[in-house]
Amino acid sequence: MLPKYALTIIAKNKLNIFAIIVFSLSLIYDHKLLFAENKQDKIVAKINGSNLYLSDIDKARKLLSLKAQKFPLEIVYDFLLDDLINRRLIIEAAQKHGIGKEKGIRLKIKEFEENILSQAFMARSINNEVSLDQLKSKYNDYVKLNSGVEEIRARHILVQTREQALEVVKLLKKGSDFADLANKISTGPSKIIGGDLGYFIRDAMVLPFSKAAFSLKKGEINDIPIKTQFGWHIIKVEDKRFKKIQSFEKIKAELMKTIINRREEAFITELRKSAKIQKYPFN
Repeated sequence: MLPKYALTIIAKNKLNIFAIIVFSLSLIYDHKLLFAENKQDKIVAKINGSNLYLSDIDKARKLLSLKAQKFPLEIVYDFLLDDLINRRLIIEAAQKHGIGKEKGIRLKIKEFEENILSQAFMARSINNEVSLDQLKSKYNDYVKLNSGVEEIRARHILVQTREQALEVVKLLKKGSDFADLANKISTGPSKIIGGDLGYFIRDAMVLPFSKAAFSLKKGEINDIPIKTQFGWHIIKVEDKRFKKIQSFEKIKAELMKTIINRREEAFITELRKSAKIQKYPFN
């Protein structure tokens, strides 16, 4: 019996990705061939003549959230097995009703197959190896780029006219709380958190805003409203510091993603160079 606390966590997953894969493939191939026969693989269920294996349970378990994956197999086993059985029965029902022959479904399956093929090729041919030396080199570039970089934490109140911005300045000088005022009258999305923009570097904001914000001292508010393409801003600097350098281990995954993205861009560029492509105008 699956404990209630485990069921709550697992139920949020519902094996959506797994269901899509199994359902899509099952509409193309006979369901008895969906899972390769493997004499060394333990059979965990038989459904109308087709087998489910322990390896299927393992695959389904890996699609759960990281938190749910930490539960021992014996805790989640019955849940996963019943879910796989239910989905196998749904697949059989779909086949009997000829859903796989419908044009719309076939197109969706084709799109799904193309996505899987594209992802598999890129994973095997382009992204299969990122060496430690490459990661270290990318990390050194990150350190050089971010060392000694100043960043500030600021709030802002965004309004649509200069007159409104000057009125904000008056209210602040009379003692109004900046965050409360931002929450009440700012038109920017950060209004719900008192206009807080968090920490940012100079290049993260549009030039007029960035220039004004970085010229202010900690705790200071600009008296002269700043205009950008978004409207008129009143800014308060909450803190100033030098940007913190993250450890290699903390940003290792991000560095790997950057390397892989660059590889993919370069590979696609080469493909386009050798391909015959003819584009047509919209009209």
